[in-house]
Order: sequence, then structure tokens, then C-alpha cells
Amino acid sequence: MKRILVSSALLLFTLITLGAQPIDMDAARAREEFRWGVDAYHAARFNDAVVAFNRALALTPEDHRIREWLGRAYYRGGFEDAAINEWQIILDNDAGGAYLRARLELLRYRRGILPFQDEEPVFARSSIIRGTADGREVDFRRPTGLATEPNGDVFLVSLGTQEVLRITPNGRVRRILRGGLQGLDRPFDAFWYEGELYVTEFGGNRVAVLNDQGNRVRHIGERGLGEGQLLAPQYLHVADNRVYVTDWGGRRVSVFTVEGEFILSFGRGAADFPGLQRPTGVAVQGDRVYVADHDRDGPALILFDTSGNFLDRIDLPLNDEDVPENSVSGVVVENISWYDEGRLLITAGRRAFLYEPSNRRVVTMIDDAERTRVSAAAVDANGRVLVSDVDTSELGIFEPEGTLYSGLDVQIERILVNRFPEVAVLVAVHDREGRPLVGLSPQNFVLSEQGVPQQNFRIESSGQFVRELDVAVVLQPRPGETYRADVVQAVTDLVTLVPEGNRVHLFAAGTEPAEILRRPASTERFAERTRNALVERGDDYAAGDVPLDRAIRLAATSLLDRGLRRHMILVGDGTVGDTAFQEYGIQETAAFLANNDIRLHYVLLQSRTPAAEIRYLLEQTRGEMRYLYEPEGLGPLVQEFTRYPSGRYWLTYRSETFPDFGRRYLNVSAEASLYVRSGRDELGFFPPPEP
Repeated sequence: MKRILVSSALLLFTLITLGAQPIDMDAARAREEFRWGVDAYHAARFNDAVVAFNRALALTPEDHRIREWLGRAYYRGGFEDAAINEWQIILDNDAGGAYLRARLELLRYRRGILPFQDEEPVFARSSIIRGTADGREVDFRRPTGLATEPNGDVFLVSLGTQEVLRITPNGRVRRILRGGLQGLDRPFDAFWYEGELYVTEFGGNRVAVLNDQGNRVRHIGERGLGEGQLLAPQYLHVADNRVYVTDWGGRRVSVFTVEGEFILSFGRGAADFPGLQRPTGVAVQGDRVYVADHDRDGPALILFDTSGNFLDRIDLPLNDEDVPENSVSGVVVENISWYDEGRLLITAGRRAFLYEPSNRRVVTMIDDAERTRVSAAAVDANGRVLVSDVDTSELGIFEPEGTLYSGLDVQIERILVNRFPEVAVLVAVHDREGRPLVGLSPQNFVLSEQGVPQQNFRIESSGQFVRELDVAVVLQPRPGETYRADVVQAVTDLVTLVPEGNRVHLFAAGTEPAEILRRPASTERFAERTRNALVERGDDYAAGDVPLDRAIRLAATSLLDRGLRRHMILVGDGTVGDTAFQEYGIQETAAFLANNDIRLHYVLLQSRTPAAEIRYLLEQTRGEMRYLYEPEGLGPLVQEFTRYPSGRYWLTYRSETFPDFGRRYLNVSAEASLYVRSGRDELGFFPPPEP
């Protein structure tokens, strides 16, 4: 009994002592505001998050964690100057991690505060894949052609084993394509187009068309020198539903439809053109066809139009130093392919180089002094240049040095915990220029909670493999029956083109922008509500009060909710009023869209040059403009939505950390790497309170 009384007295004394200690109410309120801000941020309510973090910071101004979150909310809201200011304060106090310093440097780089990458990139080899090695089975031998596809994979034509290897961005062989029961007869080059692989068969004198499983679905051409026949075809290019094949034996280029119907051939001599002598690579852009050849004056690019008319000869600056040791015919250009819209990748002898045909100059050489006889070069979906060497059976991977040294831009965009302890983390991975990295697998990520790597995390979905569309359409009000009829036509076309089962949200700009309809409403209902919304907002236009910035931000909420592919379509006549970007500003609106990876497109109702503000938004968000009454209509715009790469990944894991009934802040870090490039980010969340 005495012991019980003593213990009770000690307990009472302790409680009294603790109760006498003052409670830091500011810190308690700051913690609560911080939690509200974190929850708002993960719900994509960035304005609410800014308010909560500012309140928390006012109570505890030395808390750099809150300041970092405030910078993130500013950044996602489009207020980049404010974000830079908050993050710089942290770094000036030596309180920021390396990832924050890298983020700030990258943001300044993209804004032009730091020097941009040289227009003449210097490439460095980041890795090499060898087809043969001691002690293991041969993967490929004498590689000749290369093809790339939008999801990051590469198709390598192995002439020596008569196969095509599908290789992941990590260099792993995903699948071997052998052409089905018939096999491939000395495959030479390949091109990926609309989900099918076109392969020239040098020995079979035709073009095989394979599905992604490697089975032959049809072939194009047959042996011979007549029209529609091929003799030792080598390289090819597929564009606008046409297959362009260099016919080595026939000294010409033959053109077929993708279904195999012969269209025309060209390259024979004429009064102003001696004819193709040894045609090899071919590359098409718009209405121009470039063909690599070696005539009596040496290696050159021969330029034709798509009707086969000779236009020009472009001499290539190659000499005896470029000749491979075992060559019997001097230096010969092999493959040509587009690096970007204005520059070609060209392989010849021991060299691969970037060439600008409009200015007839070599931009840069791609050479690590280890190439023996290059056969093909191509740029993959992640911006890397791949060069195959036919003599050494190797595939070299090269990257611009600026990209190589600066690493990757990795951002944790969102963390969902509504099914806690299951945690879903949305991670976006881009290069320094803002281009998405696609085709990554779990081996490219390290995901940690509270500093503990999560060994069993999964990639639940990747942006590049998501085919579902989330489309937000924003209407610009204007008076006039003709204008209303055009807008109704545009909305009807868009709703019809977006397949059933995909989300479409319709918004109208005005004094009070609003969502006016969404699927599963019928096309007729969309047309009706569109007309009514324009009539109802006629007074807004008359008063000059059509704030597009507010309408764009409202429409973005439907895309940020779940979309991995985020597309917004603005419908109007190309004009903007004085109040269009009065509240947020054109730069802040562009930054808001770009920082949330929302592509803004424009459906133009009148054949005119749109306002500078519209053009600026399209440029900053890499969007497209389409005139409503073009012959092909709006179909190409919608088709492009699923083709545009997305470097966004949902990573999920099961948390094993004690959540303290939802009161504990749990830190999450994500690191992504691809060969020598890597990047890292940290964020966190509060688990939901237990019921």
C-alpha cells in the first residue's frame, strides 16, 4: 500500500509539473497549417497550399521545411520568381539539400538566367552494348539498321543472326523478332510506324511488315526490276502512310502505300540529273526526300520532292580519312535519319555526324575513336543518339554532354494515401531541356520512405503506356451567329473524335468561368450547352471581361485530378481581350501550364494569325494549333494526344512506418537513373487519421 501511495504521488507531481510548462501555441498552429498545406498540395489546390504555408511560416519563420513546400506550391502555381526567392533563402542559410540546389539551377537554366546549351551539341558516349561476349550467348551480330519507337524501345537489325532485337532503354533485350514461320531473309533496315515494324529484306527483295510480337502480317514488293519490284532493298523511311525504299539493285527509290500498293519510283537519269548510282539511306520530311548516294563526284545527298522530281545535289564533306580499313569502294554514306526538324544524323565509314542540309554544314561529329564501320544512327525517345557498328557488332549510346553532366529532372508531383498503408507516388522524370524520359522500369528507380528503401515497390502505370484521354475544352465567348455555329461545330467534332470512355470536360470563359458539361453527356447535349453558354456570356464579351487566365486554371483542375496525359484545347477566333491575362499574367499562366505538364492547343475558327499571347502559350507548352476547316479536320490533333510522350510514373508501395494516428510526417524520396544520368527529389505526406 505504501509503494502504491508513493507511486501515485510521483505521478501526480509529474503531471502537475508538465501541466505547468507553457504550451507553444504558435508551433502547434504552424504544424496544423503545414498539414493543411501538404494535403492541399497533394490535392492540386496550389493556391490553398500557398495560403496555408504562408500562415505556417509567419508563425515559425525559421522552419525551412515549410519554406521549401511554399516554394513548391508557388512553382506549381506558375509563380516561378516567388519559388526561386523562397528556395534561395533556404540555400543562403545552408539548409537545402543537393536536390534543391539542382532544382533551382535547372529552373534558372530553363528561364534563361543561366546560359543555354550550345546550339552545336557535343556528344559523349555513355554506354556500349556488345552483341558478342565471351561466356554468353550471342545477342546480335553485324547490326545494320536501327528503328526507335515513342515508348523508348529500340529495334536493332541483326543481319548476322537474321533477327530484329527489341531493346529497352536500359539495354535489355525485351523480345527477338524473327518474322514468324517464314523468318527474315537477310534483314537490313527497320522503321517503326503506327504500331508496326517495317523491315527491308535484302535477300528476300521485299519489305516485311511485322507486328510488335514479331509475326509477319504482310509484305511489300517482290523480286525484280519492274515497277513495284525490288532488288536488294536496303534502307527505308515511312511517312504519311507511304513507304520509301532505296532499291540498291534498281538504282532508285520505290514508293508504296503502307498496305503495299505501288505508287511510283524515281532516281533514274534525266537532262539535269545523271541518276542515282549507289543509293543507300533515305529520309523524308514534309514534301522533301533526301537520298544518300555515291556518284562520280563522291558522297552526296540527292534531294527530290515527293513526286520524284530532282531538286538538288548536296555534296558531303567526307574524305579518305573516313574510309574503313576493309573498304573496297571508298567512303560510302550508309544511313541517314532525322535528329530533329532541321538536322540529319549521317553515318559514313568510321564516322557518324550531325548535319544541317539547309546550311550545308556539319554541326558536330559523334566519335569516340572506337568505331570501325558504322552502319546506322538514330535518336531515341529519350534524346540519346544510338550508333551501330557492323564490324565490331556493337551499339554505342551517346548523349549531349550538357545533358550527361546535368543529370535528370526528377519531381515527386503527388502522393496519395487514401488507401494507407498503400501509398501511391507520382514521379515525373525529364531531361534538362524538359523532354520526358520514357520506358523506365523499376530498376531505374530507388524509392525510399524515412530513408529506408522500399524493395517491393511497383510501377502501376506509366504515362507513355496510358491511352485514356483526359481532355479539357475551353470556349472563348464572342457575339454573332456565325461564330456560335463554328464553336458548336468545333466542340461536336472534338467530342466525336475523342473515343467513348475517355473524359471530356467543357468550360466557358467569362466574368465567372465555369464548367458547363462533361461526359457521359451526348454529343447533342454538348452542342446545345455550347450554344447556350455563348449566348449567356454575350454581355461579358461586350463588357470586355473575358479572363482567359482564370478559365484556364479552372479547366486545369480536371486534368490535375488524375490525368497522366494532360491536354487542354482553347476554341476561339485567335483574338484576346485586354482582360484575358490581367489577374495572373501571360508568363504566370504559361508557367502554370508548363510546370504541370499541361499542353495547351488551339482550335482556330478563322484563317488568321492568332494573337501573340496565344502563340506564346502554345510555344511554352509545346501545343498545336489547328484550323477548324482544314481538309483533315481536327482528327490529327486528337490522334497526336496519345502519341506525345509522357515521363510520368505512378509508383506504389506498402508503408511499414508507424503513422502515429496520422500525426507523423513521413518523408519520401525518389531517385531515377538511366545509365550515367540520374536525379532525385524529396517530398512527404501525412497519413490519414485512423477511424
